[in-house]
Amino acid sequence: LFTGRRFTADELADTGFFNAVVPRDEVLDTSLRLAERIASKSFEALKATKLCCNAVEHMSPQDGRRFTQ
Repeated sequence: LFTGRRFTADELADTGFFNAVVPRDEVLDTSLRLAERIASKSFEALKATKLCCNAVEHMSPQDGRRFTQ
C-alpha cells in the first residue's frame, strides 16, 4: 500500500483480498450476481454489519473483538 506497487490477481489469489477474478467481459454479470446476493439479505443485518465494520476500524484488535461480539 505504501509503495503503490500493483499486484497481479495470481499474487493475491489466496489472500482473501477479493471475491472473484473473472475475465473482463464477465465483470458486470459477476458484480450484479454478487449485488443481488447481498440485496437478498436482511437490511437490518447488513446495516449492523456495516456499522460494526466502521466502528472497529480504529480500535485495537482486542477492543474490536469485544465490540463485534
